[in-house]
Amino acid sequence: MKAGLFHALMVRCMCVVKPLTATEFAALPLDDSNLVGIAWTNENGPGLRIMLAMAGGDNVIDLVFTWVSGLRIDLDLRPVFKPMMQNHTIRQIDDGRWRIVLDFAGPSIQLECEEIAMATVRDSK
Repeated sequence: MKAGLFHALMVRCMCVVKPLTATEFAALPLDDSNLVGIAWTNENGPGLRIMLAMAGGDNVIDLVFTWVSGLRIDLDLRPVFKPMMQNHTIRQIDDGRWRIVLDFAGPSIQLECEEIAMATVRDSK
C-alpha cells in the first residue's frame, strides 16, 4: 500500500488501518454485515470507500479500494433499507489488479482495483 493512502486514512478516521492481501480480504467475516454507506475517495487516485456495520458486533468498518475501475453498483433498496451481505469474492485479473464482488443477496457491488485497505472506524451504537 502506498504511504499516502495509509496516512490519509489514519489522519481522517483516527483508527486502525490495515492493508489487506487477497487472502485476508477473502477471510473477512463480512457475511450478514449491513451496508452503511458508499463514498468516493481521492487520497491516492480514484477510490471507493464502502462502510459496513459488522454482524454480531459493534464495529463499523471501511473497506477502501484504490484506483477503482469497472464499477457497477446494482442495489435495490426497496425490499430492505440496509442490504445485508451474503458473500464476497476476490480474484486477480490479467493486469495484476483485483476483481471484487460484494453480493447482497442478489444486488451487488462489483469493481476492479489495485489495493484494498480496511479501517475499523467507530462503534455502531
